[in-house]
Amino acid sequence: MAGKPRPDDYHSVTPYLVVDGAARVIDFLKQVFNAEEMMRLAAPGGRIGHATCVSAIRWRCASKT
Repeated sequence: MAGKPRPDDYHSVTPYLVVDGAARVIDFLKQVFNAEEMMRLAAPGGRIGHATCVSAIRWRCASKT
């Protein structure tokens, strides 16, 4: 059985951001786009390894390593 190329709850375009200062990007998305942080996975050094924020657009953010 073949997997779906896109999960049912995702839009056809889902940005995945890899940035230094991912926490600041998440704060920006919350403030400007009224995004809700759905989950956050910690990485070594107090960094964000992965996070999911949902608004009208689904955003994925990770710290650049």
